[in-house]
Amino acid sequence: MFKKLIPLALLSPILFACSALALHCNPMVETSANSGPSFTEGEDGTGVVIYENSPLEVSKEVLNFNLSFPETDEWKALDSNVNAKYTFNNPTDAEITTKVLFPFSNYPLYLDPSSFDFDGRYFVKINDEIVNKNTRYIYSKEYVYQYIFDNYDFKEALKYYSDDFVSLDHFKPTDIVKKVTLTYSYDKTFYFDLALKDDVSCQMLYFTFDNPQISYSSPYTILKKTLTASSNQFTFYVVGDYSNATYSQSIYSDYSETTKLNINPTISEEDISLKDFILLNKNIPTMNDVDYYNASVNYFNDYFLGKFRSYKSYTKELLEEHLVAYYQYAFTIEPHGSLTNEVQAPIFPTIIHNMSCPVYDFSYLYQPAYSWASFSDLTVNINTSYYCMQLPNEFSKVDGTYTAHYDSLPGSTLSFRASLDENPYYKTNDTTVIFVIFFIFALGFVLSIIAGIIVLFVILFKKH
Repeated sequence: MFKKLIPLALLSPILFACSALALHCNPMVETSANSGPSFTEGEDGTGVVIYENSPLEVSKEVLNFNLSFPETDEWKALDSNVNAKYTFNNPTDAEITTKVLFPFSNYPLYLDPSSFDFDGRYFVKINDEIVNKNTRYIYSKEYVYQYIFDNYDFKEALKYYSDDFVSLDHFKPTDIVKKVTLTYSYDKTFYFDLALKDDVSCQMLYFTFDNPQISYSSPYTILKKTLTASSNQFTFYVVGDYSNATYSQSIYSDYSETTKLNINPTISEEDISLKDFILLNKNIPTMNDVDYYNASVNYFNDYFLGKFRSYKSYTKELLEEHLVAYYQYAFTIEPHGSLTNEVQAPIFPTIIHNMSCPVYDFSYLYQPAYSWASFSDLTVNINTSYYCMQLPNEFSKVDGTYTAHYDSLPGSTLSFRASLDENPYYKTNDTTVIFVIFFIFALGFVLSIIAGIIVLFVILFKKH
């Protein structure tokens, strides 16, 4: 009997290899040599926000997702949109005019913004008539990447919204900013160092927009710049108490700074307001002056004030990471009257590539609706020829449309998945399959040796 076990043990690697080949040929697992990304991040959609403590009530909302996908290019699902139609009621005896904010996503990374008409794909209607909308930007203390709203608090965001230039404890529009310009008379190229001493009170900030090289030698920040006879000025700004500003300059004839020049600059000082200083360097043309100023001073207050390094590098990119864009409009409702407000926007799914066909994940935030005084009737329709999966239990499919009805707000987010196949499955990479086959074959080989050794010991034991 034991002799019969030996060939069986030796056959085990072949059996394991066959199992691996069977796994490779399984029709529910598709192999692919594609080494591209497994998914591409999209953007969330959301509804309107009622600004201020408005008594207006929403008696009805119809939310339509109109999903359409290109047949050949899975990266550009550009034809999907979400349309929300609200019925607002005024329960009071007074005429009410209210401001409304409609947050919208930025473009996802897979979309070329130069080929996409953002403004043309959004619209706002009051009683079925198109109305004008203004683009506004609201500062967010938290880092906002690509305007994804997963952790965005709309109620908190409204604290930063204002139609006027805001005054903070340490940053007021009329505060004086000292502009200091150093001008040198020298007919050759020279190398300039400006050492700015950190303010121990942490209440003063240095800025410059001359793009210097920056190094640190505590307690100094050293700004380096190459100057010439035709470009012989360096300008910096002091925000805060100028009496605390301490700086020194050095001039060198060579880049390695071995030969120092004895050149003294002409120093000019000018007082400008904080508002003028910020708007002087405004570099986001789509923002109005109020939004740009307010976002800047809030950013200064949260990220610059109270920090040890007094010199601050302030760029367009830094500010844009803390901005959320809104469309702003207004409407008026007579006493005990009502109106309809319709908004439409594109919605950008996250695209999952490593499946049997492209799979699109959508996310829509109900959160702004919590700013309304009351809410009682919501119908959600998903209109698409694709299959929808991972929907809440309330959804049913009626005549090709997935639909659900709610008498109250159903949580904070609606998430679902759409696909051309009803049961899409994950693809496996060819390299992975080869590795699995090799691993199983090696494991079978090792197990066969172990089995052979065990059988051999048993035979020897029987002989003795």
